[in-house]
Amino acid sequence: MRDTIKTRMREHGIEGRVSEALLAHVPPGIVGTYDHAELLPQRRDALEWWSGELARILAGDPEKGTGEPRRRAARR
Repeated sequence: MRDTIKTRMREHGIEGRVSEALLAHVPPGIVGTYDHAELLPQRRDALEWWSGELARILAGDPEKGTGEPRRRAARR
C-alpha cells in the first residue's frame, strides 16, 4: 500500500519530500541531519487529495478506478 500511495502522489505532482515525510522516511545524509521541516500544510494538502482519490475509487468512479483492488502478480 505504501508503494501505491507514493506512486500516485508522484503522478499527481506532490513533492517527493512531502510524500517521504508522510511515509515517515528520514532523508539520508546531511539533509536528514539538518532539515527538520515538518511540512505540515503540504502534508495536509497531500492527504486531503489522497482521501478524495480513495473516495472516488471506493465509489467505483469509472474515470479514476473500478472500485476493485488491483491484484499483484504472485512472486516466485
